[in-house]
Amino acid sequence: MIAGYLDCTSPNLLKGEQMSRNTPRPLLALIIVALTITVSCQGEVKVIEVPQAGRVEISSEALLAPDNQMLWGVAINRAPGDKVQANVNPPRFRWAYVPNMQELQLSDPPPKHLQVLYNFRFQIADEPTFKKPIVNVDTEFNCYNELAPLPEGATYYWRIGYMCQVLAPNGVDDEATAQIPLEKEPSEWSAVRSFDIAAGTPKWDRSALIAPKFGPHPRMPFAKDQVETLRDMIKNDPATKAIFAESIIAQADEITKHPQWNNWPETDTDDRVTRYFFVGKDLLRAAMAYKITGDPKYKNAVGIFATIATYPPGGRSSPEGMGGDKSEDSTSLTEYLALAYEWFYDDYTPAQRKAFETSFEWRIEKWLNEYQWGGTFYNMVETPHYTGPIANTSSMFISGGGHSWEGTMATLPAAIAIYEKSPLARRFFHIVVNYLIGVGEINSQFGGYNLGCSYGQSHLKWMLYQTMYVNSALPELQIFKNPYYKQVGEYFTALVPIGLPSAPWGRIDSQGAGVSHRKEVFRLLAYITGDPILLQNWINAGGSDYFNWRPWVHVAAPLHFSGTLKPETGTQTRYMFPLTGLCDGA
Repeated sequence: MIAGYLDCTSPNLLKGEQMSRNTPRPLLALIIVALTITVSCQGEVKVIEVPQAGRVEISSEALLAPDNQMLWGVAINRAPGDKVQANVNPPRFRWAYVPNMQELQLSDPPPKHLQVLYNFRFQIADEPTFKKPIVNVDTEFNCYNELAPLPEGATYYWRIGYMCQVLAPNGVDDEATAQIPLEKEPSEWSAVRSFDIAAGTPKWDRSALIAPKFGPHPRMPFAKDQVETLRDMIKNDPATKAIFAESIIAQADEITKHPQWNNWPETDTDDRVTRYFFVGKDLLRAAMAYKITGDPKYKNAVGIFATIATYPPGGRSSPEGMGGDKSEDSTSLTEYLALAYEWFYDDYTPAQRKAFETSFEWRIEKWLNEYQWGGTFYNMVETPHYTGPIANTSSMFISGGGHSWEGTMATLPAAIAIYEKSPLARRFFHIVVNYLIGVGEINSQFGGYNLGCSYGQSHLKWMLYQTMYVNSALPELQIFKNPYYKQVGEYFTALVPIGLPSAPWGRIDSQGAGVSHRKEVFRLLAYITGDPILLQNWINAGGSDYFNWRPWVHVAAPLHFSGTLKPETGTQTRYMFPLTGLCDGA
């Protein structure tokens, strides 16, 4: 069976059939049997047999030209593609960090240790000579999206000027090949690409991101003026009341039994408290229980977070790569600290707030520049001929990885919390939010994950919770208008139909968690997109009683939406998905 595009070395793509997004399991075997196809990696299309429906041949007319924005998808590439019809105004923009990225990917031998640093000049014009560009912005990141809508019913042109700061194919310590030009003007321009904005294209004004104006604390995942509304909702809305009781209070009660609850350690370097990722999540449940109910049995959580904020780098509570206990998820404690700071900002003393802010500073700086695999975005280097930041092949500006993505999402709330107080936080915020808009997630920059149904939905989970935080803190950005979310939702509901516990593609070793990840996030995804079919898919998957991972977001979620959304069963049976959505395992 095929589902969307097939991953062949040929640039040709095959138009395929797909089952309904809410197809129940009893129909699955019938559908798989009913459609059989063989496609060679040279793009040869053979005959399809359709039992009880006669013989059907798919000829060369079924082959589609490749979407040029999907080529070279191992790294961040260019979008919108050339001569495309925009599906949102303005389009979502991203581009290759290195101007000759295709050559580097094909080079034999490839670069030994690519280290680069670029700044960019991003231009949009209504004519191809760029004599009077409409947008003319210099930026350090390759996904600038702080834009207002463009006049519709017109063709636009865009290009990128590359200002090289460091170019070291074999690493900056190789003096023979490293170049440190420090260019102030573009020395190389990308090809000029065009896109059309038709009349009626959905508008998404992202200009609020240029100089965001945040309200008072708390900001995430509820605003200060929403606290009383949230309390009333927990008291009177049955669904919210149940989530709060089962996923907040029950675990909050458990953490009050911790041996150190009344005598929390002043250091995180011994084994009195371990696995801060898990303990921190339960502490935050207790903190929310206290915020909503005022019950003094939970109050210690507020002071415990203030104590944790004083811990220096390198202990059990530090992020991944800095000594964190459960290294893969230990960076989540940054998120928990940020939310405690938000919720109890008025209750903490100036000295306690300062301790939080200091902790956020070193956590953000380390994650931005010195994550253990060479820096999430940058890596700080010191050599005889260059000292400063570089980006290497593992940078999220170029390719990135799962751990760097997850840790970036967990660090974003800290940047929101101290945005006004820290230039570093402001820089991190703009990099990450522009990335969310223009790229989405590196393994699904076209809306189709290449990580399998479990690992892919896990990455989606991280992104959706941070989307909720951004929406709560900066509603003027209207981040829910990003069409990327609907593309991803359709992708997972179609590729992993209800009743299929795992998909026969992607990262197989973690497939078993695919159902639990869907239960965790599809309710949020349905409301973010306004898609009632996604809501029905969540219900069919059994998600109505599953809010484990970030329950405080689920409790506050109704505050983010207006009106009601009634679930619907989908009737669409054919979908087209990006080439990268069906490829490798990890």
